[in-house]
Amino acid sequence: MRRFVQRFTSCLLVLSMILSFGVAAQADGVASQPLSDINQSYAKSEIEALVSAGVLSGYEDGSFQPAKLVTRAELAKILVIALGLKVKEDGISSTSFKDVAPSSWYAQYVDALVKSGITQGTSQDAFSPNANVRREELVVFLTRALGLDKLTLSTVSKEDFADLKEVSDWAKNAVILASEIDLVNGEEGPNGEPLFAPKRFADRQAIARLAYEVKEHRDAYISKSKELANAVQALKITKIEAVSNTSVEVTFDKDLLTLDKADFAFDKTLKVEAAAFKSGSKAVVVLTTSSQSLGTEYHLTFRGQVIEQAMTGAGAGGGGGGMAPGTAAPTVAEQLASGKTIATLTVTASGSYGPASGQTSVGTLILDPGQSGEVTLTNIHADNLQVKSGAVSSIKLSRSTITMLVVNAVNNNGQPVRILALDGAVVSNTSVESQAILESATTTGTLGAITIQPGAAGKTISLRGNIDGSVTNNAGNAQLQIEAPSNGNAQPTIIHTIHFGSGTPILTVASSVQIQQIVSATPVTIKGDPDAVAKLLDIYPAAVVDVAVREAARLAAVAAIDEAFRQTQVDIPDRLKLFEKADLAIDNATSLGVSELAFNISSYREMKSAVQEIFIQLNALQIQYQPGDSADSVTQYPIFPSLNDGNGAILIQSDKSEVLSTWGPLQRPAYGAGDAVVHITLTLQKGAFSASKVVALTVKQFDATIQLAQSVRSDLVLVYFNHPVVNSQISDFQISGLQVKGITQYSYLAEYALLSVDKQTDGKDYSISFQGKEAISFKGGESNRCSATTCPTSITPFPEIPLPNSQVPGGIHGFVNEWSETGSPAGLKDATVSIVGTNLTAKTDSQGYFKIDQVPSGVTYTVQITKADYSTIVSGQFSLQSGEPYFAGIWYLHKKPRPVAVLNAQVINSGKVSINWYTNEVSSKDNNIYFQVIHNGTELPSTGTTIMQFENLKPGSDNTFSVQACNDMGCSDPVEISVQLPLQLKISDVRPVDTVTGTVYEQLIRQGEASTYVLPTSASSADVIRFSLSDLDYVSDSGAPMLKGVLDGSKAKASVIGQQADLPVELIVDNGVTYLKVKLVPPPFTDMHVTGYTFYGMKYTFEGKEYTVDYMGLNIVPQ
Repeated sequence: MRRFVQRFTSCLLVLSMILSFGVAAQADGVASQPLSDINQSYAKSEIEALVSAGVLSGYEDGSFQPAKLVTRAELAKILVIALGLKVKEDGISSTSFKDVAPSSWYAQYVDALVKSGITQGTSQDAFSPNANVRREELVVFLTRALGLDKLTLSTVSKEDFADLKEVSDWAKNAVILASEIDLVNGEEGPNGEPLFAPKRFADRQAIARLAYEVKEHRDAYISKSKELANAVQALKITKIEAVSNTSVEVTFDKDLLTLDKADFAFDKTLKVEAAAFKSGSKAVVVLTTSSQSLGTEYHLTFRGQVIEQAMTGAGAGGGGGGMAPGTAAPTVAEQLASGKTIATLTVTASGSYGPASGQTSVGTLILDPGQSGEVTLTNIHADNLQVKSGAVSSIKLSRSTITMLVVNAVNNNGQPVRILALDGAVVSNTSVESQAILESATTTGTLGAITIQPGAAGKTISLRGNIDGSVTNNAGNAQLQIEAPSNGNAQPTIIHTIHFGSGTPILTVASSVQIQQIVSATPVTIKGDPDAVAKLLDIYPAAVVDVAVREAARLAAVAAIDEAFRQTQVDIPDRLKLFEKADLAIDNATSLGVSELAFNISSYREMKSAVQEIFIQLNALQIQYQPGDSADSVTQYPIFPSLNDGNGAILIQSDKSEVLSTWGPLQRPAYGAGDAVVHITLTLQKGAFSASKVVALTVKQFDATIQLAQSVRSDLVLVYFNHPVVNSQISDFQISGLQVKGITQYSYLAEYALLSVDKQTDGKDYSISFQGKEAISFKGGESNRCSATTCPTSITPFPEIPLPNSQVPGGIHGFVNEWSETGSPAGLKDATVSIVGTNLTAKTDSQGYFKIDQVPSGVTYTVQITKADYSTIVSGQFSLQSGEPYFAGIWYLHKKPRPVAVLNAQVINSGKVSINWYTNEVSSKDNNIYFQVIHNGTELPSTGTTIMQFENLKPGSDNTFSVQACNDMGCSDPVEISVQLPLQLKISDVRPVDTVTGTVYEQLIRQGEASTYVLPTSASSADVIRFSLSDLDYVSDSGAPMLKGVLDGSKAKASVIGQQADLPVELIVDNGVTYLKVKLVPPPFTDMHVTGYTFYGMKYTFEGKEYTVDYMGLNIVPQ
């Protein structure tokens, strides 16, 4: 009896200390004032009674704050002091909890509480000190403090709480005990049912009621506890029976209220793996055991007491315990496929479980397949599904209904387990108590209302796919990540609503995810993909943008601008898409608080304007056609566009210059060759910018007829066409009275055909037609007008046509060019053209033209073209037809490149520089232009691009870059540019200042990882923010000056999110410390709770050298 009295006295002291924790004591002699905020409290009378009795008191402002919550750290200290537990004198904690720092004020109290056995933490490695105390936790703390935790009830004297199944297993016995002795009574539900609300946080009014009950009814509680203790002794086991090789039924003389497998143990290494009530009875317990040995006697120990009655084990193939002989015990898979109702079952192996049709119902289903295990549940209903372990590649739910899903991967070695909802998976509630990945790949299923419990504090919880229920994060510093769906999941990640509880909420979002609503009492810090964060600001403008996001957005904008600068060779539509991409990146960055001054914005806009202007002008460039012609039918030389303003140039290139070019007449295809499709590239060049478009033209083949026919020998008729003809056949020609026996044609004499015929009759009139067209006449002749090798044509420039099978010397001619400084072709004079293997050579004239005559036909040749200081070209092999004046083509020689035309350098930040350049050189397969870049005297690997980035540079360093254009003939003279990188300084000692009163308030507390500081309400009169600057290597309390150099803030400015005009910044020096002062402006929007500053424009002189100071960011969040 004395023991219970002492412990209940301690209980009263504990409750009283909880209520007075953090409350300033009232001064002696001051009468207590009525409490101002308890009229609406359900414990009003109890609070007043305890205040009158001096057990507790209110706050200095006359409030009691009945709804204020108590944390686990506060409760730990109260319990230790109230129970007189020993605390280590050196103040150093030895607790193994990862979230309890040895130096924290509560560490020694947590250590003492754990050693006393009153708490074991929220998990093996977490105590969750900042989590609020739930009602079920408070009851457990009190029963353990009272020494009642060993008292297990065996009978039920009144109706259960309707929500008893929501009570955690570890708290259920304590809740039932407190209810049985009427220490807690719960509350009435909407339908009149009794509720305990175990997950609700315990507030001061609930604790006041407990304190009052303990004080007023202590004897009754003691008496009732003794009766219950006696009842425990009266519980008896009447029967123990093995019903299968792995199942045992234990029958009691009374109903059990609670059940724990730890209460049962067998001898002879037979293990109890699970315990569950038999369906329809709380007096019969079904134990799942390891495999029994047939005929072996086992003795059961229940709650430490050995039961005299023995049990005979059932073999795998025997009947012992009531199974039919020869029937094996059902496996877990067989039980889950049975379609029956099962009380409790544990899955420890990977696999697919569930019936093919129908449904198997399980009261409590535990999944613990190990950290590499994968389990798929199909057609399963579970009241309580507990996931203890599993692979990151999934616990899958399909066509299954789950009332409560609890994810507590305590057996996963810190690895997250993924829960994947497939079609037909309906989960009512999901409780997350550990690291986890929750993903939905269906629109016909749901993971229900998701609650992240305090036990998940410090863990990472990822959400993916179609999360259509609300998400509530009650774990203060849990890392909530909204991620893209896994591969194979067609459902985009969409979150309906996220609620954040107490603490410092942090949310990380991936690209392309959608969140429809965020609800939080305190501003949420947003991390992750800059685009996604920028979109979130539209629906949650109160967000605090993590400084890393702003930096990533700035870098993304800089990279997009760089790409728009760099991609000078892409088509205009693609170039404009790059501008659209850059504009979006700039908009995102500026919406996140990045100043436009952080970019090379003026140069970018100039370039964008120039390219857009070129695009408009390029679209206006049109090829004009002669009357009757069009792009689909070109028969006459078209009119190419030109610029009349003298600003820029148009380069016109043809992919079939032998048909259509700017330097020669239109060469329509010969009749019989078919039409020619020619692609004309129009390139508009203006300064450093160029743009191109391609126009396709169809050049029609000639429609030829015979214009003249004459006898040149008695067996030869020379035919002259009005247009070139190729690929003609004997059958194409009809001559009255003569048979055509053969055709001799040459490609360079396409207007002629030499027909071999029967012997003509001198003076006879003959008519000749081509392909059935109109015939013309000629007179036959027997005289021979031909030489031994040719016949006359009487038409220039080819007055002779070689006879069939004769080889007449021909000639070779062509052009040699180079590319001019403007990028257009120009004739190259005095180049030497040689026919390899012969002594035949020629020099090019001022137009680059060359000609070599008397070249034997029917021989294979190559041509070599050379000039001093130029490249050498050797042609491919070719041969001449008889008498052919062969056109060798247009050749280009090149020297080493000219210097690059433009070299720019853009400082991105204090450690990164981007350089780009432009050249007028035309690169080709024969003239492969590449670039040699030298940085501070170090030659870098050559590159073919015209942009290069340098990272990890030293802040404040001088950097010289030079670029040379190179090819196989050598490198140009270098073009050089030098830049100085800005220095980085760090912000510290941020303080609000009231310039009217001269009050300098306390240093602001930094929030999270961003440069974000909380402005307390006590500093609401402040109109200025003051902060100090120091070198990056400055160590506080080292005695060294914060700045080794001199800061010039005369041109310092601050850009503010949401404000067009930048703010002036004042630099002051106070007691050797350099401060910056800027006007404190409220958040720019009523629904936005942060003011974001970006500081720029400062110079820093160190060791006689002046530097630019890099941009610095600062966020101020009102409390």
